[in-house]
Amino acid sequence: MKKSFFFLSLMLGLLVSSFALTACGSDDDDNNPASSIVGTWRLDDGYEIEELTLASNSSATYQRYRRDNEGKYATYGNADEGKYTINGNTLTIKWWDDDDEVEVFQFVVSGNTLTLTDERDRSVNFTRYK
Repeated sequence: MKKSFFFLSLMLGLLVSSFALTACGSDDDDNNPASSIVGTWRLDDGYEIEELTLASNSSATYQRYRRDNEGKYATYGNADEGKYTINGNTLTIKWWDDDDEVEVFQFVVSGNTLTLTDERDRSVNFTRYK
């Protein structure tokens, strides 16, 4: 009797621990487009840098930098700020300027590259900076 009780307790313990191990989900966000797009992205053509920052709180910032005669970069114009939303692979940014401009892009993140395609099928590739 003690032997069968021990065996039954052991089996029950193994069964419970197998559920505990398999029930835990992964914290991996690879399939979550919203988390893959968060960060600072840059487009650098050697003369001008365009920097797009998409924060985890859905705020967006766009800043341009130009190289001066000494090869140093300085901000060019004011930074644009706004909020973004994601629906599937559609990125919508509402900029907080005087006319509340809204831009809509299809996006793909592949490794360290963010490709944005606008409504006219023009694409641009940004590289993850931060």
